[in-house]
Amino acid sequence: MLERMEKIEKPEAEDCHIFTGSIDPEVPGPKWVLQAEKLKIGYEKDKPLTGEMSLRIRRGQKIAVIGPNGAGKTTFLKTAAGLLPALAGRFEMGQNVFPAYFDQHSGQIDSEDSVLDHFKKHFPALTEKDARHELAAYLFRGKDVCKQVKDLSGGEKARLVMAELLNERPNLMLLDEPTNHMDIAAKETLESAFKAYTGTLLFVSHDRYFIDKFATRIWELRDGHITDFRGGYKEFSAWRERQTLVTQLEKQKEKEQPKEKKPKPERPKNNDKAIARLEREIQRQEEKIAELDKLAEQYATDYQKLMEIQAEKEELDSGLMELYERWEELNA
Repeated sequence: MLERMEKIEKPEAEDCHIFTGSIDPEVPGPKWVLQAEKLKIGYEKDKPLTGEMSLRIRRGQKIAVIGPNGAGKTTFLKTAAGLLPALAGRFEMGQNVFPAYFDQHSGQIDSEDSVLDHFKKHFPALTEKDARHELAAYLFRGKDVCKQVKDLSGGEKARLVMAELLNERPNLMLLDEPTNHMDIAAKETLESAFKAYTGTLLFVSHDRYFIDKFATRIWELRDGHITDFRGGYKEFSAWRERQTLVTQLEKQKEKEQPKEKKPKPERPKNNDKAIARLEREIQRQEEKIAELDKLAEQYATDYQKLMEIQAEKEELDSGLMELYERWEELNA
């Protein structure tokens, strides 16, 4: 079954900030942002967390990395950011990719500076008025900008770091649990910022609402392998449930099979013709599904079109399962 993730209902906004314009990268970046070939990740050469993985990320995609604890999600993100070396294969960024990395330790800042001074050190060209305006967008308003950074809560520190990262205008953001330890207003504000952000997102999160809102593609790490699903979290969940059901049915059939197989009676000729017709239909269905996969890559950044493609693919998958079952019946 799909790993148990906390069901989080959509929060109600409480004094949050909604970004009305777009947050565009300073440099758009290349068509292919990241490419991996025969990649293995981990900390020890003889104990990789995964098998070989070959993947690539197109500009503007929003990809969620999910999986059970210990599957290697954080390790994968750190490897993508260049903070950990690959154990095998390669993981390369395209030319003119300017990444920003955030994890659960990024907010562990301890400074005597005020929030305003800390922010201005990162952006010295900003006037005080402009710096206050930017900070207000991330809920640091009025006297809040005079607080010492060391006195901020964990969630406030994380929010300050995120404000700095987004104001640097990277074209790739690598985020590990970006909304942890934040209150509702802060989450709503960051969600609005990520929605306005037009660059590429690769993120790890256990927040199902957050994943479903932003991800147009899912990478699931499980048992050393990665599943690349083109679609949102709801569609992925439905697909994963179907895959689990198919696996369970196959295991059940294996248990029910007698240990000593009796010789099969000779099939009538009309049965052979029916099987041949089914096999041709199965091939046609599989080809249609393969065409939809190619089409999904073509429209990787068009969420609405992806949903239409995914719906058509689900219908074909359902029909294909019925054909498989009929084929098995005729070959029994």
